[in-house]
Amino acid sequence: GIFRHKKRNLKFFVLLSVCFMLIIFGLSFQESFFQGYRELGIDARNAHINIYAPESVWLKDSFTSIQKDELPLLKIDNDFNKFVNDLFEVEVGTPIIETGGVTYTNEGEIQSGGTITGVKASDFQRIFPGIALLEGNKDITVKPGEDYVPFLRWNIQNNEKIKNIDTFVIEDFKIADKGLEDFKNKVLKDFPELFKKNSYQGSEGTGEFVEELNITLIKEDFYSSVPKYYTAKYNYHILYIIQQLQTLSFDSESELKNWNKRLFQAMYPDSINEVPEGIALNKPMGLFVASTDETRPPILIPVEFIGYCEGIPEFYGYNFIELEVLQSYLGVEKDECTAYLIRLKDEKDISSVMQKVDDYIKSRGLDYVVVDYKYIGDKIHMPLATGVNLVFTCLIFCFLIISIFFVSYIVTISLIRRRKEIGTIITLGMSKLENILIFVGENIVIMTAAWLLVSILMGILLIFLSKTGLGGIIFFPKGILYFIFKYSYFIKAYLIILIPGTIASIFPALNLFKANIIELLKGELSKQKKSIKRRSKGNLLITVNNKFLLMLKLSLRNIFANKKRNIIVFTIFTSVVAILYLFLCYGDGVVSNFRNGFQALDNPRADIMATKIGYADLYKNNSNSEDLEEMTILNYETLRQELLKLDYVEDIYVKTIPINLDIFVNESRFKNFSFRGADMSMHSYLISKIDIVEGRMITPEDKNALLLNIVNKPELDTEVDEVVTVLGTDLFNHVISDDFKVVGYYKPKIDTPFFTTLTFIDSKGYNAISGYLSNEINFLNIDVKKGYSIEDAVTKLNQWAVDNGHDVEFNDFFKIYVQDDAKFGAGRKMIMMLTYLVVFFVMIGIINMILINLFDRRKEIGTYYCIGAEKSLLIGVYMFEILIINICATIVGAIIGFGLQTFINSLKISTTNPGIQIAFGGSVFYLAFNLISVVSLLISVIIITLVISRMFLGSALKVSPIVALQETEE
Repeated sequence: GIFRHKKRNLKFFVLLSVCFMLIIFGLSFQESFFQGYRELGIDARNAHINIYAPESVWLKDSFTSIQKDELPLLKIDNDFNKFVNDLFEVEVGTPIIETGGVTYTNEGEIQSGGTITGVKASDFQRIFPGIALLEGNKDITVKPGEDYVPFLRWNIQNNEKIKNIDTFVIEDFKIADKGLEDFKNKVLKDFPELFKKNSYQGSEGTGEFVEELNITLIKEDFYSSVPKYYTAKYNYHILYIIQQLQTLSFDSESELKNWNKRLFQAMYPDSINEVPEGIALNKPMGLFVASTDETRPPILIPVEFIGYCEGIPEFYGYNFIELEVLQSYLGVEKDECTAYLIRLKDEKDISSVMQKVDDYIKSRGLDYVVVDYKYIGDKIHMPLATGVNLVFTCLIFCFLIISIFFVSYIVTISLIRRRKEIGTIITLGMSKLENILIFVGENIVIMTAAWLLVSILMGILLIFLSKTGLGGIIFFPKGILYFIFKYSYFIKAYLIILIPGTIASIFPALNLFKANIIELLKGELSKQKKSIKRRSKGNLLITVNNKFLLMLKLSLRNIFANKKRNIIVFTIFTSVVAILYLFLCYGDGVVSNFRNGFQALDNPRADIMATKIGYADLYKNNSNSEDLEEMTILNYETLRQELLKLDYVEDIYVKTIPINLDIFVNESRFKNFSFRGADMSMHSYLISKIDIVEGRMITPEDKNALLLNIVNKPELDTEVDEVVTVLGTDLFNHVISDDFKVVGYYKPKIDTPFFTTLTFIDSKGYNAISGYLSNEINFLNIDVKKGYSIEDAVTKLNQWAVDNGHDVEFNDFFKIYVQDDAKFGAGRKMIMMLTYLVVFFVMIGIINMILINLFDRRKEIGTYYCIGAEKSLLIGVYMFEILIINICATIVGAIIGFGLQTFINSLKISTTNPGIQIAFGGSVFYLAFNLISVVSLLISVIIITLVISRMFLGSALKVSPIVALQETEE
């Protein structure tokens, strides 16, 4: 039977092969991601067993808990260390100190911050084998005679990368028009020998001038050309840069160009924006870490970046330094640490080793707490792996359902096409049951053959991916996921398809019991309708002149004439589209939660942003420039009231720069709260984003009032109306200390772990701690009325500002800020890729079904040829038929998906688990409707349909007109 009907079975074989391939890949990716991510947590963060002091922040309910300005310490003496490392099951046990720190350049500029982990250099790579080196080296050993301590830095993040640090662009210049021309003339006068021309006038001249400036940046001896009148009078900035250029051995051209550009800026500070210092290896830096004694200021450690590393990419900021060095600078004893980590030879020994260590600790009368890696991982990074696991489980289930539909349909078609053959065989003595077993057996053989071939090919691929890894998976170091190779994937895939596929083969085959031999010999099965004559009846081909309308009309006639088969195709595709719609909604929901949750409070989004003139250009060039803080809008409230009178302005509210300060309460100092000012203009906005759990909202009458996140209340142990002290420095590095009253506690409507330290204060209090006057602010966020063009509004507002003499400019909010959606956007992109993969697979199956369908309609096609139809016209007819069915199925599937989306959202599924909140993008599981996603799905269906159908229709329509006159189809 298989070889007699080899064309049909070959298509069935290909379809099953694709399905096996995707399921095996899905199973492998699913387990590889889950296991790889779990092991990454062990290898780059937790080890297998952790020992903490009972006050450690890692033992609290949430990893987002605020930290006191103290280090709960363990005492790990030689006996303790020897006991652990002498255990047969232990690979290595080592103490670490984990604290926070900030690095500064030699010029005193903040460069980066993060977690500082002190670990023994001899144990570093054994306890953290998952730390991947990206550049430089991993050796944090302090060598005798070195002036700087080796410091292994986490990989540079997107928000740390600074644009244009080694080249000039027009935005680098503070001046324009006449001022810019004067500046160009001054530079030409100072450095005539470095330029080809003696004049660069106008905008075209400015472009040439910038090009010439950039050429001078690569000159190693450029400093020798600086006119003496710049160095004759003492200018520390210029002299310091020249000294660096004379003494430094630059490892890269970029570093040389950066220092030369900074020299230009030092000579012309009124004309050139500040040039930041780039992040580079082997550069002396200052590392400030918090003291263990509240009476001491932060401690400075001279460090040098020796390399860039990466562990769990989305939890960046972990840096490594020699343990003894950190202990020495912090002033703690050599046997003191914040945690003791234990790595085992075999993970199965965790329980027994934990028990031995716990017994030893108790025998010494210590109150240390022993936990395994799951205790930390389940709260932080493992929920993401669980989420990916769930997504791929749903995907595999989707493939399974689709495969069942396909198998059932193909068996049904096979029965219809082979009805005379079956009738003849039954007449010769074979029972109906034996015929059913033959059909089922054929499908099992085809499934097995497809599985064997795919297993060989996928086995080779998985072995390859286990060695080289799959790139583009941003949740792993270097973006590479290494696959796990297991034979169980192939066995599971076989059973996943074989069992449901066999059942799907049996049910349509049971129709043979209902048919009698006469019907079968006549070529009928279950009262098949003879519709060929009706479809071909008439002289449509010669009465309709418009070819396009003719193809469309014939397509619609064919769809309804073959409605039973088309309903099956329609149902399959509708179901798949509904599932894919929900997949896309999940990806969009994660991003929507992120934007309406964390970003909505951290960086409120708006249509338009009003800033001081020049702010946008400076921000694009250097988003970390300290000059940005001084670019304020004066008399902003008056400006706001004037803007509200414009008929296209919907609302305006103030957005403030966050200020990181500490809170001192009950003789304890809690670190790094992020303070945001909130005046009355933000009242309605904040109320839409947060709920007041205790106390009240901030009012205009308040002065020095705090609104804190409710998760911090247990640790702060502060009631409403109590007074706390705020400590730190303002935006201009002035030391401040002021008392604030807690007026309430809030909870975000869409909560995430990132909200923990977000604190709102009244506008008067904000001015007190920021250094700003009461009438100045950095930003005004403007929302325009619905239906009004943002671009038109920006143009009108800028003209309005010029006409009214306001020193402000208006920009499209999203042209200034590129939102930090990287993590969540990556998940969305993965879901989009999986969606298109499923669409492609389903389309192969659908086209396969349709081609089988067309083969069964050879008389119809032959009849068309008999009455004069051309092959090109028939290709158009059947392509329209396929396209209409698929588009209708896509629309109906999207409607069904929308109904399911509405229902699921009405359930308001929520979680308090921080890790799952990261997977959701917020505390509430939300499926977002995104028109772009739906349209992209529809377009992809149309494109794939057209491409695949065009590829295969030509061969399917190679039918002789003689077929229309034949009595039988075989």
